[in-house]
Amino acid sequence: MKLKEVTIFGATGLIGSSLLEILINDPGFDKVNVVIRSNFSFIHKKIDKHIIDFSNPQAISKIVKNSQIVFAAIGTTQSKVKGYKEAYHKIDYDILINIAKTCKANRVKNFSFVSSSGANENSDGFYLKLKGKIEGAVLGLNLPSTSVFRPSL
Repeated sequence: MKLKEVTIFGATGLIGSSLLEILINDPGFDKVNVVIRSNFSFIHKKIDKHIIDFSNPQAISKIVKNSQIVFAAIGTTQSKVKGYKEAYHKIDYDILINIAKTCKANRVKNFSFVSSSGANENSDGFYLKLKGKIEGAVLGLNLPSTSVFRPSL
């Protein structure tokens, strides 16, 4: 059986770091591309680190082109963006949709991403509305397989 190459965006956060541990300990994966905005100290023989600008589709494409699965655990918090909704949108929506479109262009078999419990594009609340818009946009791309994970708040 051919072992798989996977890519993970957001491996330094709470969910992403837990996912990274699972991936490096899974014998079904022989290479884990970790895409980050700045360096981190985690080292493992399966990990290939890539520090890129997440808004650069060409850089994303170069990394995901041989991946069978791409995981995205990208997100921010109100405190990190100091309440600026545009900054929140840029991180939580724009980056994720760029990754998803790149997965489609590179025929990635599965794109899995983290959303939120209660995500709904018709919500009155900014956060849940944004998460709902992301889900709709990604699912609208009709990728071969998409997995949406909705952890609770």
